[in-house]
Amino acid sequence: MFEKFNISGFYASEQAVLSLYAVGRISGCTVDIGHGKLDIASVIEGAVQHISSRRFEVGGLDLTNLFAKELHKSNPLVNLSISDVEKLKERYACSAEDDAAYEKMQKACPEELHTLPDGQVIKIGRERYTVGEALFQPSILGLEAHGIVEQLVRCISTVSTENHRQLLENTILCGGTASMTGSYGLKVAIPAQG
Repeated sequence: MFEKFNISGFYASEQAVLSLYAVGRISGCTVDIGHGKLDIASVIEGAVQHISSRRFEVGGLDLTNLFAKELHKSNPLVNLSISDVEKLKERYACSAEDDAAYEKMQKACPEELHTLPDGQVIKIGRERYTVGEALFQPSILGLEAHGIVEQLVRCISTVSTENHRQLLENTILCGGTASMTGSYGLKVAIPAQG
């Protein structure tokens, strides 16, 4: 293959390292929210610190299933395919700025109407925030685990203290679910630095 396409070289590395390289960093923390899992890794000078890495068995698929369940509660007569729910999640799901904002949205969230391809109309309200909040409060998914902020702090606290500041300042979110609208960056950065 290399000869046929005249490729002069090839470089392979771990996902966390490549994610940091993509934003011009060689040291930092990555929070990679994938389809079926969430990985948090600290990278120092281009090397993943495996002893501090964390895997959280929650990902985009779990959030899609949660969104489907929540949408069914508010729209019981509507049958949604998982691909429809995925598209709705990508369009509407978001994260509240902090716990107080999330609680406020749970009490009084404006509802939007969305017309599905088959002509059915559904209401989308507070469930859009529940999806994002599940990463910070896994109990929403029925899990007894720490959320991503606590996992990030635990990851960073296991490396040398001289690297803590650099890792916190260079924490990046990656993966499809990390593109959810809202204040992920703010919500992760403020508690971790406090």
